[in-house]
Amino acid sequence: MIVVQNIVKQPEEALHYVFELGQAIASVTSIGAIVRELVAGSADLVVSASVVDGAATAEISGGTDGERYLVTLRAVPFSDEDGVVEAELEVAVVDGKWTMPDGGVAYLSISDFVDSFGLEEVVRMTDNGSGRIDRAMLVGALRHAQGIVDINLGGRYAVPLATVPDAIKTAIADIARARLYPRGAPDGVADAAKVAHRMLERISTGSLPLSIPAGEQPASAESDAPIMFTPGRKAYPGGRGSSW
Repeated sequence: MIVVQNIVKQPEEALHYVFELGQAIASVTSIGAIVRELVAGSADLVVSASVVDGAATAEISGGTDGERYLVTLRAVPFSDEDGVVEAELEVAVVDGKWTMPDGGVAYLSISDFVDSFGLEEVVRMTDNGSGRIDRAMLVGALRHAQGIVDINLGGRYAVPLATVPDAIKTAIADIARARLYPRGAPDGVADAAKVAHRMLERISTGSLPLSIPAGEQPASAESDAPIMFTPGRKAYPGGRGSSW
């Protein structure tokens, strides 16, 4: 039996991964990782395995951003000491961090975006022929979406947000996703982006308040202080002034 599984990890992340093999494991006979060679000069993925409480458990670290690795596992189950169960784990290494042009923090990481829509769709939307995520294209879409959020929220909330509600993260994901379809997003994708834009418009008008800590909400954009007007005078040629 071969069990195929997929995960996404950060380059600096050390993962403790438990294989879902559907049966108790007596021992691991081998584990290894093969580089897909999507990125020139990729670093190796470091893997090791052991059996913990009847489960085949792998320790995975290292790897290069944009690269994929095929991890193979062979293990002996308790139910059949002469049999072997094999598992394949596709590991995609993705650097999820990015910043706004002014150095501000990202409300939604690349990893969050991949978790929302799946690695294969994100690769399909951004692939430049390399078989991996085009980071510049994706970051451009995320920056655009976060910029729209800040424009809509800036009149009522302190931006950049210190605490980002899940609804805002979802809006950024949906707007960025639609932008990654330059020839027009499919109906479902386009509809989700339209819903996100309508929600942001409601927040900007105050009809839909954000659920964020009170300490992060500035005073209302509309001041309670009275607005004072002072009459002016306009000077005309000849030195004579006239009220206006």
